[in-house]
Order: sequence, then structure tokens, then C-alpha cells
Amino acid sequence: MKRLWFALPLVLAHAAHAEPPAPARPAEPTVLPPWTEPGDIPISSAVKSVRVKVRESALYRQPGMTDQRRGSLLRGATAPIFAAQRAAHCNGRWLLVGPSAWLCSDEIDYLAAPYVTPPPPPTVLHGLPFSYFFVQAEAASAYASFDGAGDAAPEGDLERGFFLPIVEVREKDGSRWGRTRGGQWIAMSELAPARPLDFQGVKIENGVLDVGWVRGTKATAKPAAKGEKPTVLPRFTQVQVAPDSSNAKRVVATATSGAALGTIEAKELSIPTLAAPPAEVVGDERWIDIDLASQTLVAYEGKKPTFATLVSTGKGPKGSELATPTGTFRIWVKLRTTDMDNLEQDLADDYYSIADVPYVQFFHKGVALHATFWHRDLGHVHSHGCVNLVPEDARHLFAWTAPHVPPGWDAVLPTAYEPGTLIRVR
Repeated sequence: MKRLWFALPLVLAHAAHAEPPAPARPAEPTVLPPWTEPGDIPISSAVKSVRVKVRESALYRQPGMTDQRRGSLLRGATAPIFAAQRAAHCNGRWLLVGPSAWLCSDEIDYLAAPYVTPPPPPTVLHGLPFSYFFVQAEAASAYASFDGAGDAAPEGDLERGFFLPIVEVREKDGSRWGRTRGGQWIAMSELAPARPLDFQGVKIENGVLDVGWVRGTKATAKPAAKGEKPTVLPRFTQVQVAPDSSNAKRVVATATSGAALGTIEAKELSIPTLAAPPAEVVGDERWIDIDLASQTLVAYEGKKPTFATLVSTGKGPKGSELATPTGTFRIWVKLRTTDMDNLEQDLADDYYSIADVPYVQFFHKGVALHATFWHRDLGHVHSHGCVNLVPEDARHLFAWTAPHVPPGWDAVLPTAYEPGTLIRVR
């Protein structure tokens, strides 16, 4: 699935620049450092932190160097102040608010309250950060304010099947209205809740990759003892697998409870295979292997597998726009959420729009790992090129990979001292 983010071309351009040596993070000063240019007016000693007052404020690796994007903060996010200085492209001062993260003071309010690290973002259902809904009516009208909902002229209409999060619900004249993250109000009667798949990958504690999942509607396990009835396993059932010495097309399966199930045709399961690290991996470096044939993902630390799960990759033929590209890549930007759609493609067979897709990790241009809650087809190709994961798995990998997203940040790009995690697609 492709993304729509207003800064995508800019960030792509930044990713093409060679990274300068990253400065060490300074210790938090008790007094703000002196200004380096004459005429600067020191910030009041009462200022302890800042709050973003615009929709999104960009962070840069160096003050004034707007070709060196570092990440972003959304409206309402707070940050500490470690240093400040004058530089180009900012009427006020550039403020150091994190590791190699400079923020223009034109886009913030100064606060007297000390900075407090925000808690981790909450989850609502199966790892999702919000309650998501899709338009079930032929079209749903979006209103700019709650007072004008249903009475004023709508700002626009959303097509049937479009997805969006609802963060607040109010009642008016007997009708319930939901507020989107963008502040629009939509009649809840025109929406239906999205229900993500209740599935999770498995953490591998012993370094042995012997897991598989039922990939079709069901799989049949035939017991070794004659006269015993076969066991029918529903889709997504997890089993422990071992080779069948008498038939290479079958595996010996054991339930997660430890009970012996018998043999299963290997083609009825999605089974990840142990992979050697790419040459770029050093020591116990973390990396991710995605196998298009089995539609599985395995996270490694060096040669040791630590996590495995099902995915859905691109449904197009190899080399096409809808295929997941093969090769070795590194994560070049991570976003807690971003909008995805194909509304600008004039020749698209079907149009889609999904607001605030969570846990997005771009590794090759507009191709990313991200959560999906609009389909349940894990273990089969389905996407428009991205690698789809259930929300809990996407959330786990988002926290596990580099670069790490500091508390309160909405987006982060790699640095020389924290490069993006390597992703191999084969």
C-alpha cells in the first residue's frame, strides 16, 4: 500500500544526502548556553520546555540545515530545551530538543512547566492506537464543527469503504457524531467499526525456528496411530513443525500445548525457513527477513531468530508497481501514523483512502512495513506493494527496529550513529 504524506518528496530528497558525522548529545545544562551572535536576546530563565503550536513541526540534524531532516513533532507535543542558537530558515532561534534534533522556535510556545516524558501511546483493540471505522454508506458527509454537523454545508464527502479513526463521540438531537483526528465530524450511522484480525506472531526464545501456521481455510493433521481420527485445524492455527523423514512433502506437527497432532501436508502451512544474515549484518545486529514464497517475516539478531509472523506482500507480478521489491534495504523513515491512498491515480481500478495507518516503516521509496486492519488475508499476497502486518506485530516491530522513535515524536529518520534496521526481501 502506498502512502500519502505532505513531506514525502522532501524526505526522499533528504534520504539521498550523505549523512554528516552525528554530534554527541549534550548533557542537559542547568543554564541555557550563551548566544553566539550579537543582538540575540536570551530566553527567560522561567522557560523550561516548549510545545508545538502548528500541525507538524520538522526536526533537523543541524540548525538551519533544512536538507537534513531528522523527524517531526505534531501539534501539542512538548519537548525539553538543551541548547539554542541562531541560524538560517528560522526567524527566531533553533532549539536543540533531542539527540541531533533542532526545532525552529517560530512554531512553538515556550512553557514554564518542566518537560515530562509522555507515556507510551495507548492501544485500543489488538494493538491499534485508535478506534478505526469505515464508511458503510454510499457516502459520508464530513462537517467542520460539531455545532454545524448535519446543519451546515459539509466540507466534503467520504466514499464508501474509506477508513478513518474516530477519537471522540458526541450525541446531538438523538444522533451520534464522531470526530476524526483531523477535527471533522461524521454521523456514526454512516460508519461501521473495523475489526482487525485477532492474531499474533510468536517470540522465539530458544533460537529454533520450527513454527508454522495454517494458511488456507483449514488443514488436516493425520495421526500416526491407525484408527485415530484426524484433527482439523482452522486457519491461522499455529503449530510446531519438524521434517517427516518418510515424505518430504509433509511435516510432523505438534500443537502449542505440546500435544502430538500427526502429519500435515507442507503446502497447507506457511512455514518460515532459517536464513543466513546478509553480508551487511555485523555481529548480533538486528535485521528482518521477508520470504515472499511463504508470506512470512522473521526478525533476527545476527544469526539468531527472535520473532516470526505472517505477512501479506504485494499482489502484482515481480517488477510491477504492485509487487514488493526484492533485495536488501534499510529503514529510511518511521512514522507512528500516516495517510495512505491512491486518489491521484487516474487509471486505478479501485480507489482507497485510509487515514492514520499506524506503525509505518519505509524501507524502499514508498514501500513500507505497516499495520493493516482492513483485511484478514495474512499469509497471502494482498497489498499494493507494502508488507502488511497485524497491528500487534507491527507495533512490536516498530519498537524493535532502528532508528528508535523518541517519546512524543511522530516521525524519525536514521542518523550515522543509529542507522535504519536492514530489511531483506527474497
